Amino acid sequence: MAHVTWVVLAACMFFGGSSGSTSGGIKSIRGVMLLKVVKNEFRQILHPNAVLPMKIDGYNVQMSKRVTLLGFIGLYLFLTLICAFTMIAAGIDSTNSMTITLSCLGNVGPTLGLEIGPTMSWNELPDFAKWISSFLMLVGRLELFSVLVLFTPSFWKEN
Repeated sequence: MAHVTWVVLAACMFFGGSSGSTSGGIKSIRGVMLLKVVKNEFRQILHPNAVLPMKIDGYNVQMSKRVTLLGFIGLYLFLTLICAFTMIAAGIDSTNSMTITLSCLGNVGPTLGLEIGPTMSWNELPDFAKWISSFLMLVGRLELFSVLVLFTPSFWKEN
């Protein structure tokens, strides 16, 4: 039964807080927007010529914002998987690897593993995993695009 609650908690770590929260994660408003995008895609398949606006709180969401949303979620998933796999390759078990990644990227609290859980120390993590965790905390707190744009060459070119 404990593993069912772990999955629920990991899903909460993935989505993070509400839209005004300083926690990382996908955020609840992005989750709602994603569900509406998927719903509109199903409708579009059934009615190919229909013009289907997407409204959040009565306001129409532009197509460019929808593309940004999908890019953000895709990048978030990619970064989560890459960092979790890197930690697994470093010798950390899969439960700890995934929940350390979600915890750090979402800035939402402790992991759910038995070796590095809420009452244990992260001291036994390899240094490489601590650096990855620090990077994920920074990216999660300051939002993905605003931090990762710093690593693009065009950001540093003078205009």
